[in-house]
Amino acid sequence: MRSSVSPGRRSRTRLARWSVLLGAVLLALASPAVAATWTAVPSPNLTQFDNVLWGVDARSSTSAWAVGRADTGTLPIRRPVIERWNGTSWSISPSPLPSGGGELRDVDATSASSAWAVGFTNSSNGNLTLTERWNGSGWTIVPSPNPSGSAQNHLLGVRALASGEAWAVGSHNVPGSLAFSTLTMRWRNGAWSVVPSPDTASFENHLKDVDGVAANDLWAVGHTRNGDYSVAAPLILHWDGNAWDVVPSPTGNDATLEGVVALAADDVWAVGSVFSTALLWHVPFVVHWDGRAWTRVEVPSPTPQGGRLFGVAALSSTRVYAVGQAPGIPSLVLRWNGTRWARETTPTSGTVWDAAAAGPGTVWAVGQRGNPNVGTGRTFTLRTSNG
Repeated sequence: MRSSVSPGRRSRTRLARWSVLLGAVLLALASPAVAATWTAVPSPNLTQFDNVLWGVDARSSTSAWAVGRADTGTLPIRRPVIERWNGTSWSISPSPLPSGGGELRDVDATSASSAWAVGFTNSSNGNLTLTERWNGSGWTIVPSPNPSGSAQNHLLGVRALASGEAWAVGSHNVPGSLAFSTLTMRWRNGAWSVVPSPDTASFENHLKDVDGVAANDLWAVGHTRNGDYSVAAPLILHWDGNAWDVVPSPTGNDATLEGVVALAADDVWAVGSVFSTALLWHVPFVVHWDGRAWTRVEVPSPTPQGGRLFGVAALSSTRVYAVGQAPGIPSLVLRWNGTRWARETTPTSGTVWDAAAAGPGTVWAVGQRGNPNVGTGRTFTLRTSNG
């Protein structure tokens, strides 16, 4: 869900015509002939207990944010974590502790002095939406709404716009039932407000990520279920500036979408997983929007059995990276070269939950690795500078 080429997206490039041409030449020169070189980069942990990074955003090779949570071993049992990359190392960025604790799931920055991070708080009565804002000098909690009567409210994806607007997506439970409904919120005129969004299933409707190239061209992806024991179906919504509408998606057995990245109005990728009846296992699920329709793009053999994709980032239309996990495959990273998907070689075993791209060749992947000495998870970051 991280692109370095979309207008106002992630790297926020603002170039004149000659700069665009020069940048295209540099990108072509930086593109690896076969695969990128991935390196595990040390990242700090806030506590001695479980730490994980769920989301990442990169504005340049020297500026990136990563967010997640850390278990504390006391009350509150979890607290949000924000880390910052300064071009040399990752460090913990001080951030407020919400009442009851909580965690952050995604982050997006429009400039050095403006970024949003979203997630949810924890309490004995359920979860409430959580939004935090960076103003160039510090992070502060910004009040965010919760649908009336909902005890479970989660924000999992955020998209900040250069105009000052921002969108956050997730889900909330329907009061008086076990069902979940989609949740979309917009930041405008100094406040968050809930914007109506459609559901397609009677039981579960979840949005996991949001991205887009303009304020009237946004995509949100997730999945639905019609019951506790039913299989999942992908869910894709589009915002045209006036309303969210359901857009037909390729489907499959127990198919979900976890991440989305938009490079242009006619070039959007979404990734997740689908159950293969031939392999009797989940495999990566990748779909693409060409401006007219969503179509499934196969991941060629050897398909990672048990593979699930959680995040996607793009340096260009021929350099798209999807990240996730698969049994026996350290840090699953797939790369689209304009023609086909292929698996990248990555170091160190870990699960990667999100990715971000910043031109001309920097790509980050973040997640969690195991710590065999104490049996807890630790933060995990991968980087390539020749993506």
